[in-house]
Amino acid sequence: MKTGRNLLNLAVASVLGSTLWACGQPTINLPAPRPLITITGERLRAEETRIAEIDAWVRAEIDSIQLDPSFLIRTSFETEEMLPWEGLGILADTANIRVEGAPPEVQSTYNIYAHLHLMKTLGRDSVWIPEANGADGYELEKAILSRMSDAWLYARSIFDAIPYPILDELMYSKEQGYLDAYMLTARPEEFATELEAWTAANPGKEAEFVAWFERVFERPPPGRRSDGSGS
Repeated sequence: MKTGRNLLNLAVASVLGSTLWACGQPTINLPAPRPLITITGERLRAEETRIAEIDAWVRAEIDSIQLDPSFLIRTSFETEEMLPWEGLGILADTANIRVEGAPPEVQSTYNIYAHLHLMKTLGRDSVWIPEANGADGYELEKAILSRMSDAWLYARSIFDAIPYPILDELMYSKEQGYLDAYMLTARPEEFATELEAWTAANPGKEAEFVAWFERVFERPPPGRRSDGSGS
């Protein structure tokens, strides 16, 4: 039996109390998105029309993770924070994703990240990531992290998922218009060419992002953490 299926079934029983997030079943009316706020006062609220659009593709992805026998997603658990790209490995039709032991909705969001990368490997990106069809490298990763962020926004604002630092940081960064800054600060060596071009086109933007991030989350962003967490 697929690990992804076990994990998502667990989400039904233990946290979300709704078949929508856990197994992709349609629902007639979504509740109004709940406004979100960090402990430092950074506020965020998604529009209902946007949440409805996210709802449609999240349900389709969860159905695929659960029911498609042509691939496998395995989840293993760590005792420390794991950035999604740090814990991902793909071999043929199998994706392995590592995540800190966390609530099922967090695990499901990491599974979506793994699923999208696996769909690219299997040549199905035109179906699952049409905005990045044919893209590789930075553009592909940006599209996948954007969708992961939206999935977490959906979980937080509709299903009242509890805050989770790694995903909250990604989500708030994207919503504030800092997704490029987040990625390039976190992974400067991997995306060195993109960082050089972005820095030239956006002088001072990286420092602006770091200052904003430290104010909102009271710690440096990934790539700037001296303790090695998320570095």
